[in-house]
Amino acid sequence: MKISAFFGRSASLTDRLLLAVLLSASAAVDAGLIGIDLGPGPANAPSGWHSVSGNPTLGDLTDENGVPTTVDFSISGNNAVTGAPVPLGVIPMHSNPLDEIGGYANSDSITAVFSDLAITSSYDVWVFGWRAGADYQNAIDVIGASTISFTQFSSDFFVNDEAGASNRTLDSYALTLSPDALGQITFEIDRGPDFPVRIAALAIREVSSVAAPTTLALLGLGLAGIGYRRLK
Repeated sequence: MKISAFFGRSASLTDRLLLAVLLSASAAVDAGLIGIDLGPGPANAPSGWHSVSGNPTLGDLTDENGVPTTVDFSISGNNAVTGAPVPLGVIPMHSNPLDEIGGYANSDSITAVFSDLAITSSYDVWVFGWRAGADYQNAIDVIGASTISFTQFSSDFFVNDEAGASNRTLDSYALTLSPDALGQITFEIDRGPDFPVRIAALAIREVSSVAAPTTLALLGLGLAGIGYRRLK
């Protein structure tokens, strides 16, 4: 919203500053991506990502730029890890190159939870499926305030519900949802009827802050006050 469009040319400096502050309170802010690599070790993970083997609980993760967050992560069912590089021709473009994604978790069922998320925000999420030289079948539910369901059934590298490609950006694969009432987004990944789960990585990124009811109320009161001032 342009301030000049709201006021016209006759706005006072005080009115313009007040509206700018009110609008900034409800503005969307993009944060850094938080990546979890389920390959064989830190040497096989993208820079700034967290290398996870086994079933740990991690607290206050940093994003890919090294910025601290309050986000926590836990995983269960991650029983074994296989090392296998992903061909560069299928890895999407990203500001922080993802070339070191390699290897995958082997399981019949994996549950991973990002917690301590902002319930007034929405989040982009990514699930990376991969198995070298053989088929896999990941039946995936991403659960927050809503549920996104899809299947990865392939022997190729997949990002969410599409095959990976180096001529596309990572952002173009993003799926977006809000956390549940507890501030959590849960990834439930089960095997299909014929093939096992193979997951290379998970990632999440806060993409916007949804204006809370109190913020919207303040914005409305502020606009009403400005209107009253202009009528006097």
